[in-house]
Amino acid sequence: MTKGYWIANNLVHDSAAYKAYQKANAGPLKEYGGRFLVRAGRQMTPEGAMHPRSVIIEFPSYEDAVAC
Repeated sequence: MTKGYWIANNLVHDSAAYKAYQKANAGPLKEYGGRFLVRAGRQMTPEGAMHPRSVIIEFPSYEDAVAC
């Protein structure tokens, strides 16, 4: 079965609101088998522009990623 992924590149403007967002997502991510592969960290952008925070979440299947 093919795994599914969420890939996000974002900028956090309000850290308190982002913490509430993370807490709210914990249940659905667990329910659909999501697990973090990348959460922020150091990165290099050789071309173009990116926000400083990258997140990659792996799911057991594409269907689980879409359902979540």
